Amino acid sequence: MITVSQALTRLARMRENTRNIGRPDAARVIVDTLLHEVNEPVVIEEPPSIRILPFRINLADLFDPPLADDDRFTIVDALSGELIDEVTGKEMRVLFDNLEIESTTDADFYINRDTLALLAERGASPHLIDVLQRALGNRDECDIRWRRQ
Repeated sequence: MITVSQALTRLARMRENTRNIGRPDAARVIVDTLLHEVNEPVVIEEPPSIRILPFRINLADLFDPPLADDDRFTIVDALSGELIDEVTGKEMRVLFDNLEIESTTDADFYINRDTLALLAERGASPHLIDVLQRALGNRDECDIRWRRQ
């Protein structure tokens, strides 16, 4: 329990400190607030758990008409324009699911040797891997363009 003498000493120190920070009436405001304001009890609750999911649009889902497994796509070397081969809609879905698409109008992919290994691990067909290897040729990386037939 604080004695009256201790409370007065404490109040005097509070006044001195508030004068030093440029608000001489702060101690009186604090004491008045503590003595006269009726405060509701503060209840701190656990916030509900929120699960944030990444937002990702798969370009294959935006095709009109919808992408079908037997659709045909041409693959060309983006630099030379040389036709590499054709692939199926099912093979293109593997590319859409695993490679970066910069916009809904993006019709090219950057590939390198590591990309081929990743796609093979993720179920790309031997034909798709062969097409991409032919696109790379003896380069370490390249861009390919695709077009739906």
